[in-house]
Amino acid sequence: MKRAAIVIILILAGGVAAGAEFLGVRRNLAAQRAAIDEQWEELSAAFDHRAELVGNLAALIGTAGGSEDRAPADASAASGSLLAAPSPEAKIEANSRLMNALARLYLIADQHAKLTETAAYRKLDEEIGNAESRVAVERRKYNDLLEHYNAQLQRFPVNIVAGLSGLRRIDAYVRTEQDLR
Repeated sequence: MKRAAIVIILILAGGVAAGAEFLGVRRNLAAQRAAIDEQWEELSAAFDHRAELVGNLAALIGTAGGSEDRAPADASAASGSLLAAPSPEAKIEANSRLMNALARLYLIADQHAKLTETAAYRKLDEEIGNAESRVAVERRKYNDLLEHYNAQLQRFPVNIVAGLSGLRRIDAYVRTEQDLR
């Protein structure tokens, strides 16, 4: 009788320990997901700020005239689609289009020496450079959190807890502008 009671107590203690471990792992994964979501908001805000600046540059280049190129209109459209993107995946795709449009804007601007010498152009160019630096920093932080989270999901016993909790990989990596070219 004593032996059976000891076995039952050990089984219950093991169950409690396993349950506590399960909850701890799940809490850790939830905290990582929350950090990823929070960092996405920072990256999204950086994308939006840069998109607004690119829209301003498109308007400036469009008013300079002398070009039949659709680059200013395309850049304005890309900027608007990034600002209106409903999901991280859509925002990442829109960012890719925006960066292509920005490259075309700079090509047009280079053809207008008087435009590139204006204070308004130089100020926007500097602000866009600063915005791109912020995007790069926020993107690195976001991707690092994402890589850590996804790596955690592949480890035992985390993979079991994640599976039972319905937590899956997140594949919304944000590529660098060099990767997009």
